[in-house]
Amino acid sequence: MSGVGLDSLGEKVYYLKKTKEKFKDTEFPRAELRNLLFGNRYIFFKGNLKVINVETGEYFLINFPGHSWTGQKNFNTTGYVAD
Repeated sequence: MSGVGLDSLGEKVYYLKKTKEKFKDTEFPRAELRNLLFGNRYIFFKGNLKVINVETGEYFLINFPGHSWTGQKNFNTTGYVAD
């Protein structure tokens, strides 16, 4: 076994005291814990992270490509902000 995958269940709500804004995440990427037995342990995320501003409806979406065998696409994270 080279790693373990973890999935987040449910939404989480974040409140920023300074700006009094409230955000919630509706999609969360899968966390892959790698090299549990041998080598240096590390975490890779795979999938989408979507966070919504509850009051305005604006959101951002970030796509994490996950771990690739060759390592060429490991850090090709993409995303955008929309309203």
